[in-house]
Amino acid sequence: MKLLLLFSALILILLTGCSQKKLTVSALHPGKVEKKYHSIGIFNFINDDINQKISLEEALVNKVINGKRVFNLKYDNDVDVILNGEVLESSLFLRPYYNEKIDYNRCIKFSEEIREKDKKTKDKKVKRVCERYKIIRVPCEERDYKVSTKVDLIDAKNRNLLFTKIYTNTYSENFCFNNHHRNYIPHQIPRNKYEINSNLASELSNEIIKDISPHYVYFNIPIMSELDDNKIKYLDTQIDDFDLIIDLLISGNIEKAKEKLESFDARSVEAIYNLALIYEYKNQLEYAHKLYKQAYKMTDNIEYLRLINSALNRTKINLEEKIKAKSQLP
Repeated sequence: MKLLLLFSALILILLTGCSQKKLTVSALHPGKVEKKYHSIGIFNFINDDINQKISLEEALVNKVINGKRVFNLKYDNDVDVILNGEVLESSLFLRPYYNEKIDYNRCIKFSEEIREKDKKTKDKKVKRVCERYKIIRVPCEERDYKVSTKVDLIDAKNRNLLFTKIYTNTYSENFCFNNHHRNYIPHQIPRNKYEINSNLASELSNEIIKDISPHYVYFNIPIMSELDDNKIKYLDTQIDDFDLIIDLLISGNIEKAKEKLESFDARSVEAIYNLALIYEYKNQLEYAHKLYKQAYKMTDNIEYLRLINSALNRTKINLEEKIKAKSQLP
């Protein structure tokens, strides 16, 4: 179902283009572990020299949905599940190379440029001109940082494996020693491996928590920002009001936009669609789905139908995912 939702969203982006005005909505989705649990302990983490366990503990403690903590992190054996893991790789791979740079302060070949004679002394004016400057070979490094971590989520009572996965995160940078090319000694250069790989591990912790608990997924949904007057002849005042509504939506004044849409021309498919989008934004998916159905029946515009059909699929799937996610919350 999630693959269908992501595919529909991709098709929608291709159809509507990148310049269309959009509203970001969130939807609560379940974690990948069907078992409902609340108390969790992290006891065994092997080869952890990048604070993977610490960042996981921070992510667990700070995981909040609807103002409530999802997990109760404990340090005794009285827990629902145990999260064990191992840092499989924390590496830095270097690829040295050289860039060429012109040193305009060092000339290696001059020529003389003769100008006109001086009118008073009759002497020729000669100026030295640099024909070729020194080329410096600047040492550079391509640095590839990589962290791989394996986690196992285990039922504390029966020791069944509930979830396992290997996570990998990478970061690459190119660095040139422009001001220190004469003193380039590779083994004496600090490269912040510990700091960068610790940050990569922290990002992995967020991915891990996302997989094992309910989480929000975000969608950028197109707004119907222009009125189609092929069937309805709108007054200039109505067009102005609709433009104001769109500005309110884009600026985040959702409640004011909602009030104006509810009093707008009931024959407008754009008004009904955007109102449905607002209810989806407010996470009232059942009513949003109902309004999208109403909008679908009001138009034969192909682009509108594609847009609304995507909204119907999205709200249907997100409603199912929301029910699953709520069943996993404490």
